[in-house]
Amino acid sequence: MVLIAKSLEEMTEEIGDPRFSYYEIFTPEKDIENFEERTYAGNPYVNVKNGFIDRLMDELNLHRTSRWEAGSAVALALENALTRGHLCDNSLSVSVKVITGDYGSVIRIRDSGPGFDFLGHIRERIEGKYYGTGRGSGILFFDHCGPQISYEGNGSIVNILVR
Repeated sequence: MVLIAKSLEEMTEEIGDPRFSYYEIFTPEKDIENFEERTYAGNPYVNVKNGFIDRLMDELNLHRTSRWEAGSAVALALENALTRGHLCDNSLSVSVKVITGDYGSVIRIRDSGPGFDFLGHIRERIEGKYYGTGRGSGILFFDHCGPQISYEGNGSIVNILVR
């Protein structure tokens, strides 16, 4: 299981000697060099450009496979925050915080949207039910990617633990 119920504090205990290495609050309409809007099947999406993900991954000092898995998870979490959490309102801000330690890093992404029932999705997975309901497949991806993923609060905070 990769989609888990862990707090930020529990994740930072696992990485050993946690310290902040990166923090940014951004607003897509003011930061157009890192974000772009597109339409897929008639629905609007906000995409994160590779340069932003590459810059963030440079903070983590990961080997190639972990870097790709972490970058994919971060890109999806950011795109979910911007597209689903903010309903493509590019005037709303998202924060990204990276906490590094001796044994890994935690990337925390927070949006200001209404959130979603992430505990219901975890419960459905444990019960063997199909839990990939909704407009996208982010939960299914997070449950099968390399990093550990956990949500907090009302579902508008995602923590990604990479080693």
